[in-house]
Amino acid sequence: MRPLTREQLAQLYGHGCTRTFTNLLKKKDISIVRYSMLYLEDQLPIYAVLGLPTYLEEEEKNFLQPLVEQYCKNHDLPPPPIFIKNIICSNIFQFFPTFSNFRTCGVSD
Repeated sequence: MRPLTREQLAQLYGHGCTRTFTNLLKKKDISIVRYSMLYLEDQLPIYAVLGLPTYLEEEEKNFLQPLVEQYCKNHDLPPPPIFIKNIICSNIFQFFPTFSNFRTCGVSD
């Protein structure tokens, strides 16, 4: 897994602003140091609390899923949540197939 900047990680979760993303993490008691690279050991607590990002490639999701679940078990955390944008977009496309032409959420048919 490649190291990511704070901005890259925010974009994976669909946030255009790192300030919004950082404030979200602060509410979850996670702090990110400015101008530093986030390696896998720094990313795991974020994935455990927020779930795997929507815009993460499928290969990376498959690689990270067992690691995040193991991290949650080791730190007595509940299982990682499914990122809410996936659920919302999937449900919209199920009930309103005409919306499937819009690719705003990165969900394929």
